[in-house]
Amino acid sequence: MMRWLREQPLTTIGFLVQRQVKNPDMREACASALVALRPRKPSQASEAQERLQTQGYAPVNVVGPAEVAEMRAYFERFQVEDPYGRTPGRFWPSDAGPETHVGHFDDRTILHAPHVLRIANDPEIISAVSGALGARPIISSLIAWWSIPHAGQAREAELFHRDVDDWRFIKLFVYLTDVDAGAGPHVYVPGSHCSGKLRTIRRYSDEEVAEAYPGQILTLTGNAGTAFLENTQGLHRGIPPRERPRLLFQVIYSLSKSPYGPRRPLASRADFPALDLDPYMNQVYLD
Repeated sequence: MMRWLREQPLTTIGFLVQRQVKNPDMREACASALVALRPRKPSQASEAQERLQTQGYAPVNVVGPAEVAEMRAYFERFQVEDPYGRTPGRFWPSDAGPETHVGHFDDRTILHAPHVLRIANDPEIISAVSGALGARPIISSLIAWWSIPHAGQAREAELFHRDVDDWRFIKLFVYLTDVDAGAGPHVYVPGSHCSGKLRTIRRYSDEEVAEAYPGQILTLTGNAGTAFLENTQGLHRGIPPRERPRLLFQVIYSLSKSPYGPRRPLASRADFPALDLDPYMNQVYLD
């Protein structure tokens, strides 16, 4: 947190302020006030947008099998880091220490991965996200990581929680490996994004969530290429993988910049001449 404050003081202060507001109605009022100051982007009503607003979750089709295979082959060439420091330095996922459950790729590696910017700027995704946010989104973070099998109990994001990344934000998840029950599927509680139950920022047990939302817990398995948009203010978690690692790519779309992104752009839009990249939406990563 101190590094964020040194490197991105205004972004970090705004991030910390909005995290203190937990009441859904108050958050919506603040988000609406912010939307009035943000550029609008026309969006076409779609099933994905409607499901995002009502359920907080929507499956999407954004990448094909050949592209997924290319992305996985690319990421398999690079080492990762444990954001919690349990395995020091960079390492191959197969060499992770017994206490490490995730290995993240660095920002530059992710930015230059094949198809990443094309997926993040997909017109149908942007339309659905713009409709859900009420304004043109900022691509505030690109993340890719391995979830690593371990024998221990669920930890950190493997426990139910709510993200509080901005007043309004949507995340795109793309599985880059096949994900079944043994490979750490993502779990979401549809409708919990607009519910007042379990709003404190902390980790929740399965029992607490099942009691508050009986019969509503959704486990998302699927082949490589499975993708979904999600409002992760809703309760969610990743089940710990026990049999196989899971490779996942994620985009965060928000109204404001996030300290999770790089402190300054890492490349130029001219470096990606095949893509028509909106400068506002891509301002965090590209100048």
